[in-house]
Amino acid sequence: AYCSNFVVWSYKVEGSMQLTAAELMGKAVFLSLVILQGNGMVNGRTVKQGDSIYIPRGCSEVIMEGYMEVLVSVPPEEN
Repeated sequence: AYCSNFVVWSYKVEGSMQLTAAELMGKAVFLSLVILQGNGMVNGRTVKQGDSIYIPRGCSEVIMEGYMEVLVSVPPEEN
């Protein structure tokens, strides 16, 4: 989804999922992850429902493990 403030993706993780951060970020400086349901790990860090994580530019991948629904958002690219 796209709006003037953020581009948003929703992922359902059932086991393991790997995302290429650079492709999602474009020119943005961070990705925001919100754990909507469930629990698991993101890049080796334990997460649970309600947690928020920021992935900075320079992080090449996001590895999510566990059983959870995750909302991933990024600020839109500026023209």
